[in-house]
Amino acid sequence: MSTRITTSLLLIMVCIGIIRAGFGQPPANDIQPAVGINKFDLFKQYQGTPMGAYAGSAYQKVSRAMAKKAIVDAANAGITYFRVSVTGFQPAAYGEPGDLDLWMHDPQAHWALFDELMADLNAAGVRLVPVFVWNVLQFPAMSGNETIADLIADSTSWSYQTLIRYISEFIQRYRDNPTVYFYELSNELNDHADINLFEVWCDGKSPCGAVATFSTDELIAFTGRLARFIRSLDSTRLISSGFNLPRRAAAHLRRQPAWSSDGPDWTPDSKEEFIQHLAEIHADMDIISIHFYNSVEDTLYPDTRRSNVRWGLSGATNVELLDVVKQIADSLNKLLFVGEFADADPPILYDRTAPFSQNVLNKIVELRIPFSAPWVWQFYKYQPYLFTEFSIEPGYTDFFIEKIKEANRQLGNSVPEPTEPDTTPPQVVLVWPLEHAVLDSITLVAAVASDDHAVASVSFLVDGNVVQTIHAPPYAFLFDPTGLTPGTHVLQAVAQDTANNQATYATIVDRPNVTSIGQQHSQTFPRSFRLAQNVPNPFNPTTIIAFDLPESHFVTLSIYNMLGQEVARPVSERLPAGRYTVRFDTGRLPGGVYLYRIEAGPFHQTRKMLLLR
Repeated sequence: MSTRITTSLLLIMVCIGIIRAGFGQPPANDIQPAVGINKFDLFKQYQGTPMGAYAGSAYQKVSRAMAKKAIVDAANAGITYFRVSVTGFQPAAYGEPGDLDLWMHDPQAHWALFDELMADLNAAGVRLVPVFVWNVLQFPAMSGNETIADLIADSTSWSYQTLIRYISEFIQRYRDNPTVYFYELSNELNDHADINLFEVWCDGKSPCGAVATFSTDELIAFTGRLARFIRSLDSTRLISSGFNLPRRAAAHLRRQPAWSSDGPDWTPDSKEEFIQHLAEIHADMDIISIHFYNSVEDTLYPDTRRSNVRWGLSGATNVELLDVVKQIADSLNKLLFVGEFADADPPILYDRTAPFSQNVLNKIVELRIPFSAPWVWQFYKYQPYLFTEFSIEPGYTDFFIEKIKEANRQLGNSVPEPTEPDTTPPQVVLVWPLEHAVLDSITLVAAVASDDHAVASVSFLVDGNVVQTIHAPPYAFLFDPTGLTPGTHVLQAVAQDTANNQATYATIVDRPNVTSIGQQHSQTFPRSFRLAQNVPNPFNPTTIIAFDLPESHFVTLSIYNMLGQEVARPVSERLPAGRYTVRFDTGRLPGGVYLYRIEAGPFHQTRKMLLLR
């Protein structure tokens, strides 16, 4: 199907004032295209507040070390810029702790921490794309009484004024710092326009904290106002919207949003409507932003077909839509940023060849798209040993990392080659347990490690004595501290590369005076059923599966391969109410994706886990 934009359409866009010269510098032919990467949680790691984790200084020590490792790993892979939420993410509701609390109460300490991040990026030669509004709820929730509507539509609101105060301080501090690449206003803010956010986030309840609805016209006014403010502070850098690929019915919903008397219009847009809508929402931008996934599900609207399937384009790995978007950007004299892309079905953890993302990289090279960033670099959620199924991680997704390197080489960028002879030590962080953790039962011990060549092994030592050596990730095992004397002990992770260079990370752990440990059944009675994600995951060869029973039931815990065949049954018995942990040893099972399923009276639940061999 032809993707050529018709002359009449371009004339229409000229007539309505959409086509305009880029506001910032420089024109498209002066930009060296390069593939960066998403590391949206980088500053949260420096603060010690990764997603869902507020665990104090011990957590900050680990998460900051992981952030520094991520920067070095990116530089080794030839990645030259990170897309980062510089304002964080939390809070999402009134009264919650927030990622800008330190800035509000001690701005000097906040900016000192950010200075450290900038220095680390600069030392590694990695630039920063700062995103200012990642979570649209954040600033309204910080206010304690305002809503999204106040942020978007009222330039005098506390939410908006606080946002521009932060942006002003950021730009004034780093305007002359070459580490800042270009600015980005939001993360997928257009996804929330014209729909009923009360239904999406509040089960239809209104009012619901900081939640409110807004229109595409209000969105355009908001981002235009914000872009003009940024240009008044720094006219030398480009500005991107941070928008997602417009939903399939974006133009129709703009005309008939969710709160219309006739309800939302989910009629799919024609190609002409798509072109005009994409142009109009980027009228005040230098860079057109889209995010590009092959997901089959989206909870924000009822159209659940793949976003890359439109106007006769089809297939789970089809990327021809990028031809259309690149032509639109070129016709408007704007640059293009594929700000996120990833294999979402299945995610990279379960198919590390990432066929959709491979095709996106090939198209980026073919079209010489100026800016692009896969999702997501070394992203750990809730615990530092649990990276997400989308995480691009050395040791796990090396195949795709090599594809990123290859794309950057084809675009004409320099990608570092490992130095010979190899004298550079590995990167290693002992991520669990945290410092001064109490070892009163069998404990997960986990590290992350990487090297510019290859990690040969990670050894774990207690008080200088090796207790475990692992030669391939995941670098994790279950440690029984029964033999340790009461008191403090030194736990170390020692990574060694193939040239015998070593690096060590140590922490202090505490052993209480106990008489017995490791009982599977806790006498603490939970209030509800629960099947937890196994840890570690991925794993090899042993993992722990935890579950809660609020009442006594006959319980079966079964392991299945992806053909649906049961390969193990670790639990098959009546159990009293309580909290349980089951240690599962895979024996001779081959590596791959497995399912574990619990059946206990009315409770049935299945989860995935990944065994690496």
